[in-house]
Amino acid sequence: MPPMIDGRSARAVTDDVFSTRLLNLDGPDGDAARRRAFALVSLARPGVDAAQWAEIVRHYRRRSPQRAGLVALSDRRGYAHAVFLYAVDAVPRRILRLHDLAIAHVPGGGLEAALSRCADGLAMALGCSAVRLELPRGALRPDGLEDLRALGYGEAGTTTLVRDLALSSSASRDPRTVPASPPACARRPRCRPGS
Repeated sequence: MPPMIDGRSARAVTDDVFSTRLLNLDGPDGDAARRRAFALVSLARPGVDAAQWAEIVRHYRRRSPQRAGLVALSDRRGYAHAVFLYAVDAVPRRILRLHDLAIAHVPGGGLEAALSRCADGLAMALGCSAVRLELPRGALRPDGLEDLRALGYGEAGTTTLVRDLALSSSASRDPRTVPASPPACARRPRCRPGS
């Protein structure tokens, strides 16, 4: 069984480029990670100022990470490429819902695959059977949306994608971008690629 999300493991490696950090948990570099995440949020949502960001962080720090949280997907340098909120919806089944997504549109690919691996690992750690991405209009590049569809996400609305983890077979996954085994962030709280 994958480890549960708790205060001991705020960071996990997602792949050799990106790592996942739960921003609502304490950690040795938590404040710096939250500041870097705010830089992306302020670009994606100019109406959110530092005081509002601090209130969002405080709100999610008071909630159980088993129910809701704040996540950053960062590169090796610690710069956030995606920041989002998550919540576990338990009715009619446990579904991990990612919402209020802010994404840095940078050249190159792999961000959507890393986002999918992060969502899979978080969903498995939280005992969810599906992932629901609620995307703001224009959050992804058109090819990014196609990448998520190729990873098994189906449209459930004009800005919502859903993937049932039980129905996602390893045969339909691209072995170069999606591991057949549970993602590193679901298996171990802290790990290195290939370990």
